[in-house]
Amino acid sequence: MKKFRRLAVAAAALGAAFALSPVLTGTAAAANVCGSSFGLVGSYDKSGNGHSGRLEVYYSSSYRQNCAVLVNTSSDTGSHHGMGVQIKPTGGSVASPGGTDEGRYLSYAGPVYTSASVDMSGRCVDVKGYIADELFQTEFVSWNLSGAHCG
Repeated sequence: MKKFRRLAVAAAALGAAFALSPVLTGTAAAANVCGSSFGLVGSYDKSGNGHSGRLEVYYSSSYRQNCAVLVNTSSDTGSHHGMGVQIKPTGGSVASPGGTDEGRYLSYAGPVYTSASVDMSGRCVDVKGYIADELFQTEFVSWNLSGAHCG
């Protein structure tokens, strides 16, 4: 299955950088990770192939932006996984930088944001995410929300 942009070298570099980050798990990892003005507007739990995760979508009426985070809720949160999350306005384009996050993570990918130049008031978002093995060869579980959270 084709990923957003899978570059093994970039994933390895990101994995090395984030290996030095503090280890956070579950909801504690995603709590306010988008920022204090962002409120949760959707949470999507999913499991497959012995792994589970939660895609969380946030909105800030102050910034008129959406944010997404993908949380690994599997029992093996001490292991690195290939993870990715992407958000964009429905019918729009992915913000660069900031709209996509992929790498080798212990607990979560993101946060990613819709472009600050696009007022998301009354607009829908498309959000994608996946959790895979550490080498990005086998996808365990994935999300693909289209036209979600319009408002």
